[in-house]
Amino acid sequence: MYYFENFPNIYYTFDKDLQQYYVLKNIFTRVNVISSVLQNSLVFYKYPWKDGDTLESIAFKYYGDPNRHWIILFANTMIDPYFDVPLNQNDFANNIIANYGSIEAAQFELDHIQKLTTVTTTVGGSSNTVTYTNTVTPEPYTYDFATNTLVQQTIPALGLNPVVTVSDTTVITPDGSIVETVITLTAVTAYDNEVAINETKREIMLIDPSYIPQIEAQFQNLLST
Repeated sequence: MYYFENFPNIYYTFDKDLQQYYVLKNIFTRVNVISSVLQNSLVFYKYPWKDGDTLESIAFKYYGDPNRHWIILFANTMIDPYFDVPLNQNDFANNIIANYGSIEAAQFELDHIQKLTTVTTTVGGSSNTVTYTNTVTPEPYTYDFATNTLVQQTIPALGLNPVVTVSDTTVITPDGSIVETVITLTAVTAYDNEVAINETKREIMLIDPSYIPQIEAQFQNLLST
């Protein structure tokens, strides 16, 4: 099923004298497709997006029709079919260049400082480690009061991925447990941040194919009322 074929038609004119009208699809129409299905985790399964995948190729592989790619968008609450999915290597590089000027510039631009707190608890020879992550600097700029301007921060002279250990403490509790806490700061470049964001988009959710006819039927019904 083509996504826009069921959208209602409207008459629209670009003629200031209102003499000539065109029949267009009202692409701003919005409907909620079987919210009970979309909210039921049992009908979903995870799919790892691979290099070379497209919404259309996945729809063809799992739903038998590339035009059903819109169902994947619905299932993952995607709005932008280009930037809401992981970019391939070439598109990713082009996006970096468009936003930062060059790959090298992105690799030397500071995006934020990441604080890692790693707590290792050892009891009776058995250890458990938990790591907490938070951002220290949400904005990669400092304010220059002399010039009244924002100045972009750059990566410190420690290298592209400097890691600084702030503290490393070990405490032995009264029950004999050993708790070691290590706090480190890591400079995250704009490039590495973009890579991380792109990678988070690789795991998408697919609806079980048995529900697809039901979803399409309700979609058509909603747009026809």
